[in-house]
Amino acid sequence: MSNPNKVTRQWSIGFFIQSAVYSIVLILFVIGAVAYFGTSRLSQDLNFLRSEITTVQSGMKESITTLKSLTGQVDKLSTAEQAYIKLSDLETKLIDNQQASFDIDRALTQLADLSEQSNKSLVVINQATNKIEQNLLLISGPYQKLLDAAQEIDRRSMSILVNSFQVLNSDVTALKEAEGNMKAVFRELSVITKLMSKVTVTTQMRNDLVTIKKKLRPLRSALRKYDKLFLAAQKKVAGIKLIAKGEEMVDLSKKISSQARAMAQAGIVEALDFTSKSKGQIDKQKEAGKKGNVVLNQSLDLVKNANAANRDLTNLLTVNLQELGTSLSVIPDVSKDILGSISTMQARVSGDQVGRLDEVNTRAQDAENNAKIIPVLILSICIAALALSTVIILLLRRWIVKPLSGFVNGVKRITDNDLTTSIATQGSVGELKVLIGDVNLLVQGLNENVRDMTEAGDNIATSASSMKNASLKTRGSLEQQEQITTEIVAETESLTHMFKAVADSASVAVSNAKSAEEAVQYSMQSVNESVEKISQLSDTMRLAEDSMSLLKTDSNDIGVILKVIHGIANQTNLLALNAAIEAARAGDHGRGFAVVADEVRQLAQSTSSATVEIQELIEKLQKNAEAGAKTMSQGMSSVQENVEATQQVYDALDKTTSSVDKISIVNHEIEASTQSRIQSVEDISGKIREISNHTHQTSVTAEENVEASNKLDKTSANLKQLVSRFKI
Repeated sequence: MSNPNKVTRQWSIGFFIQSAVYSIVLILFVIGAVAYFGTSRLSQDLNFLRSEITTVQSGMKESITTLKSLTGQVDKLSTAEQAYIKLSDLETKLIDNQQASFDIDRALTQLADLSEQSNKSLVVINQATNKIEQNLLLISGPYQKLLDAAQEIDRRSMSILVNSFQVLNSDVTALKEAEGNMKAVFRELSVITKLMSKVTVTTQMRNDLVTIKKKLRPLRSALRKYDKLFLAAQKKVAGIKLIAKGEEMVDLSKKISSQARAMAQAGIVEALDFTSKSKGQIDKQKEAGKKGNVVLNQSLDLVKNANAANRDLTNLLTVNLQELGTSLSVIPDVSKDILGSISTMQARVSGDQVGRLDEVNTRAQDAENNAKIIPVLILSICIAALALSTVIILLLRRWIVKPLSGFVNGVKRITDNDLTTSIATQGSVGELKVLIGDVNLLVQGLNENVRDMTEAGDNIATSASSMKNASLKTRGSLEQQEQITTEIVAETESLTHMFKAVADSASVAVSNAKSAEEAVQYSMQSVNESVEKISQLSDTMRLAEDSMSLLKTDSNDIGVILKVIHGIANQTNLLALNAAIEAARAGDHGRGFAVVADEVRQLAQSTSSATVEIQELIEKLQKNAEAGAKTMSQGMSSVQENVEATQQVYDALDKTTSSVDKISIVNHEIEASTQSRIQSVEDISGKIREISNHTHQTSVTAEENVEASNKLDKTSANLKQLVSRFKI
């Protein structure tokens, strides 16, 4: 196992690409080495020339004097250097000025924040002032009216109690005064009711108001009734009740007055709380204003300092520029002096350096020869590198490009639903060979799955055909049974007429009894035949039910296979996604893999969609199979009911035979027996009609089975059509 892995890693696509890159790097390294050695040789020759020139220059005796004069001229440039130093100081001042500007901006930002806080505080103060105004209005308005109304109710209630005592003392005007006080109480209650929309009233106070309103009318009625009483005992009892009601009114009015007073005091406390809070906000605003003034003063000081610094900087900049102009005006004169000194130095070069110049010429000639040889050598190396690159390209074309092209063509055939395709791995190496092998395995698995689906579709068609044949046989048997049942009904009706004739004519009782016995035997024979037909129908229905169960099992197996195919498609999609990621990592070298991965992904998606369609068809098939199984079960129930009804008919016919025998033996009781036989025959006729109804229901069920079989045939045909898209 280790040797194939080593060989695969050695001959992978990465190995070829790395080999090509390493070859190009090696060629570039060789070219660089040749260029380096050639330029090193040229550099040595140039260094020699430079040293000889330096030697010639050092041999010039008068160059020292000239250099001293140049040193004197360079000293004059010190003024310009000092000007440069001053400019550096000026730059420092500018930095300080920028820092001052930054401080000013920060102070202004703080000032803006304080202004914003001040604005917010002003808004809060405005809101608090409005709230205070509302509370004061509330205290001076609704609360005051509520308190006045409650106190007026208290006073009027006390007056009503006094009037009640006056009525007890037979005061003539007391009743009218009491009614006037009651009307005043009603008015004040109306005022309080209107104020409830503006003032929040407690539940207790609301209940007390309702109670006092309810007690006013009975109190007024009691006063009027008391005024009309004449007996002393009645007046005494009524007076006690009247005083008790008045005291209850006084107590309720006192409660209402105290509650109104408490509500007014609570409003005053709330207003005071808002006032204190507003005062706190105003104090905070004052503190914020003080802080803003401090920051504003600091900002003004910073602005003044910055302006002073800017003025000083402007003055300093003016002075430094003047000094710099003076220093720079000296530079042209110094440059002229230096050029003159150099000209003098070149004119005084001695002629004894000619020999050295000849040697320099020789070395220059050698450098020229080296400069001609190095390009030729580099060109040779480039030609060799081109040949090596051609060999690498041919190898890549043979081992990568050609197999990759064949792989792409094979994938295109697979996407055209040709599952017989097998992609050749000849010439492929590394990851491409592994990928081609995986795709071949995938196509082989899909081919096997499609074959299994084809076989499953054939099994479904066979099961549907069997169920249809069984349903047709059941329908034929039911039609035959219905015909026999109709004949039995006719026979029973003829028996009824026959027994009626026996009752009408006792002289022919024996012959009629014999005919009845023969008819009953024929009916029993017909019933036996019906039992046999129903038994055959029961067996047929059982076979149909077994076929439907097999059909349901096969459809479930197909659903399992479709889940496996769907899982394979999802895994293929993931494999294509991983291949696309690896191709993206490979860059330009992985574009071919990206195309292949996209084709594989499309194939996986088409396979997944096809499995979804097949799954839908299978679900329809399962529903039809369940409906067919339910219909078969109903048919079995109907057949069982037919068997029971037929057995009842058979028992009734058996009883009829016994009755006919008795009629033949006992002729003198023929009239009474004939009447009982007529009733039995009518019962038989009713049972036979029930059998006919059940037979008709069973026939309808068989028709439904036939329709279900046709639907199952269509479903299997759709499944075959869907599978036929693939070439296997």
